[in-house]
Amino acid sequence: CTSGSARGGFDIRRHLATKTRYAFKQAIPNAPFIYTHPDLPGYEPLHIWLLSRHGTRWPTHDRMKQINTLENLFKDATNYELHPWIQEWQSPVGARMAFASGELHSVGENEMWALAHRLRRRFPTLSNERYYPKRYNIISTQVGRTAASASAFASGFFPEVSAEPDENSAHVQAAVQLLRRARELLSREAASSSSSKGESVSALLQLLEPLVPSGSGGAGGQDAAAAVEKLLRLEPGTTRPQAVAITMAPKRHDPLLRFYDTCPAYAQHEEYTEAWLSAWMAGHWSVLVPRLEQRLGMRRGLDPCEVEALWQLCLMEAGLRNDTSRACSLFRPEEVGLLEWMDDVNLMESHGYGAVINYRIAAPLLADLVNTLKEVAGQEAPVQRARLLFAHCETLVPLASLMGLFDPKQEGLQRKEAGLGLPPTPELFVDPAAAEKLLAEVDAVEDLRLHQQLTAGSSRGRGPAKSEEAGVCYKGKAVDPSSTPPPAGWKPLVPFTEERMWRGSRIGPFGANMAVVLYRPVNGSNSLSGHKVRLLYNEQVIPVPGCSSTSLDCDLEEFLERYQSLADPSIMEQACRVPATGVQQERGSGGRVVL
Repeated sequence: CTSGSARGGFDIRRHLATKTRYAFKQAIPNAPFIYTHPDLPGYEPLHIWLLSRHGTRWPTHDRMKQINTLENLFKDATNYELHPWIQEWQSPVGARMAFASGELHSVGENEMWALAHRLRRRFPTLSNERYYPKRYNIISTQVGRTAASASAFASGFFPEVSAEPDENSAHVQAAVQLLRRARELLSREAASSSSSKGESVSALLQLLEPLVPSGSGGAGGQDAAAAVEKLLRLEPGTTRPQAVAITMAPKRHDPLLRFYDTCPAYAQHEEYTEAWLSAWMAGHWSVLVPRLEQRLGMRRGLDPCEVEALWQLCLMEAGLRNDTSRACSLFRPEEVGLLEWMDDVNLMESHGYGAVINYRIAAPLLADLVNTLKEVAGQEAPVQRARLLFAHCETLVPLASLMGLFDPKQEGLQRKEAGLGLPPTPELFVDPAAAEKLLAEVDAVEDLRLHQQLTAGSSRGRGPAKSEEAGVCYKGKAVDPSSTPPPAGWKPLVPFTEERMWRGSRIGPFGANMAVVLYRPVNGSNSLSGHKVRLLYNEQVIPVPGCSSTSLDCDLEEFLERYQSLADPSIMEQACRVPATGVQQERGSGGRVVL
C-alpha cells in the first residue's frame, strides 16, 4: 500500500500539514530528544505540565460528506489504466461510518498510549506514586476524541494495579450459591442409579447455562461447574488499568482549553480571515484543476472544491490507512508541497502569528502553566506530580505562538544573517491578486458547481468560533467571487521553502504535544531560585525563547519573569472586547495583522 510513498526520497506522509500522523511528524532541527538528553547533574524531575493535541482521528462529519461526493467525480473519470482503483471506488466513509465522524481512531489511541509509556519510562519518579486526582490532574475538552486521548494516555502513563475482586458482592454470592447447588446435584448423581443420571446432569446444565462460557460444559456437569468457577475467580497476579478522573468544562464555557470559543472578537476576526483566505486558497486549487483533469481523464471539468475533496481523501488514506498508492498518487511532490504550504499559511493566519489576537487569547492557558510551576516549586511535599491537558490544534498552536516558539520573524532574521535570502517564487505559486482575478472571471457561484449554497445571514461577532474543520468549501460555505480581498499589502508570513520551520506537520500534527518539566536540586530546596525548567516540544528539548541560559534548561525565576506579563488574564479580556465599530484591522510590520 505504501509503494508510492517515497518517490525519489519524498514521503507524502510527512507533508500532510496538521493531518500528519504523529509517527511521520517533522522533527525540530538540532533539538535533542528527551530520551538521549540526560537530566541536569544535581537535579531531579519534580513535576511535568503537558498539553497534547488529540491523536489521529476519523474525518469529521463535514469532511466525510466532502469525500463522499467523489463517487460522482470518479464516475466521470476514464483513466482506469493508470488509476484502476477509481473504476469501482466506494467511499470508505459512507453513511454507515457516520457514527465514527471526528472520533479518535485506533491509530490515535496507540499514539497517545505510546507517548505516555515513553514518558513514564523516561520519568519513572513522576508516575509511580499512588494515584490521586489531586496529585495527577487530567483535564480534557468536552469532546469525544480528546477525552478518549486522555484515557489512552492515562493507561500508558500509570502502572497497572492489582485486581482485587469483591468476594462479597451480590452477584458473586449468587454464583457461589449456584455452584453449591450444582455440587449437590453432582453428589446425588454419583450415588444414584444410572436411570436418573441423565436428568440430574440436564438439570445441572440448565442452572449453569447463563454463566458457562461458550464451548464449555459439554463434557458433563463437573466441567461446567469448573468453567463457572474459573469465570468468577481471578487468576493470581491479575492486574487492571488505573482508574482516573478526567475533568471537563462545558464546550462553550472553557476559557482554559477552548478560549477561542469564548472570545467574540476572535470569532469576528476568524470570520473575516476566512472570507479573504477563501479566494486565495481557491485560486491555488484552480491551478491544479487542468493537471488533475488530465490525470483522471475527466469527461467534464473539475472545480476548485473538488481538488480540495481529492486532497482530503489523500489525507485520510495516508493518515488512517497508511496508503499512498491511490488518491495521493494523483498529486506530484511539488503539488503536495503547494497544498501543504497553503494549509500552513491558513494555520498561521487563523491560529498563529498572523494576528495578535490569535495567540493573546491563550493567556489563561499560559497563566495555568506559570501558576502551576510556581505553586509546585514552593511546596515542601508537592501535591502535584503531573498536570495533563488534552485539547486541539487550536489550543496548542496559539500557546506555542504566545510563548514565541517557531516565530517566522526570527526565522527570517536568521536567514538574512546567514545571507541565504528567499528562493525564487515556485511555478505553482499564485499571489493574492492573481487568485482574486481567477475567481472574478467566474460568472456565478453556481458555475463552480459547489455542493452547498452560501450560508444565509451572518453571525458576525456573536456565535462561537469555527471548529478545526472549518473548510472553505464546506460547512455551508462557498467560494464567493466577490469575496473580501486580502488586507492591503498582505504577504504570507510562511516562506515557501523546504527548510521552513513553520509547518503544521511539525507544530500541530495529530498527537502534537508541549511539556514543561520542573526540576529541583537533589537537596530538596523549595526556593524558586533553585529550580530549573526544561521545555519539550514533541518530545524534543528546545530552548526557552529569551532565556539567558547557555544550556537548554532555564532558571525557573527567569522563566516566570519572561512569561508572567503575557499570562495576565486581563490580556484576553481586552483582546476579546468587540467595539461598536467592530474589530479594526491594521497592518503591522512583517505583514502581521495588528488588532
